[in-house]
Formats: sequence, C-alpha cells, structure tokens
Amino acid sequence: MKMLLKRRFLGDKYTIGTLYIDGIRFCDTLEPAVASGIIIPDGEYIVKVTYSPKFRRMLPLIDVPGREGIRMHRGNTVKDTRGCPLVGENKVKGKVINSTPYEVELVRRCEYAIANHQEIKIEIV
Repeated sequence: MKMLLKRRFLGDKYTIGTLYIDGIRFCDTLEPAVASGIIIPDGEYIVKVTYSPKFRRMLPLIDVPGREGIRMHRGNTVKDTRGCPLVGENKVKGKVINSTPYEVELVRRCEYAIANHQEIKIEIV
C-alpha cells in the first residue's frame, strides 16, 4: 500500500495537506506549521499499525528516524497534532472535521494491507 501526503498550504500556524492512498485522494490532513520544527521532514517512511498506549487503540505509526509515537489519527486542531498528521476534511479554516470516520477507514485499509502481506509506505512532500 502506498500513501502520499502532499502538503498544499504551509501556514504560519498549521499545515494542510491531502492524503492519497494508492493514487486516489482519501482525505485532508492537518499538521503543525513547518516553522514549529516538529513537522515530519519530507521523505518516504514505513508505516505499521500498532497499539497506541496514549490513544488506547490500534493506529498507523509512521517510522520517522529520531522520533517516537508519530501516528496518523483523528483530531480537529493543531493542538491535537503534536507532530502527527490528523486525518479529516478541511472544511473549516485551520481545522479538519469529521476525522473519526477517516481514522477508522485508514486503520481498516492498513490492517487489510498487512493481512495481505503488503508493505505500507508513506511519501511526504
């Protein structure tokens, strides 16, 4: 499974992107501002689905060298990110909404890929 997170708005308080799965648009994303220094660097990363003790559920974990606990998950504002990409719909300025169904579907797709012995990668640009 191949994901692409394409950042399209680099604001002074937040970053908005689009997440594609196998070349098809899946949802919008919200991350911290680039200037925050905690945003994931551009590049390609392995993704695993593991149990998150913080969130108490299975979530996609992005293997970012030198960082721990970078997960794709639900949330609405930049305060919810702490460096993690939030999934949802960017229909409100500076936020993503309706994030829970996108998280659930993302986890489902990742678990399906793993069950079918597919490696999961995400490219961030």
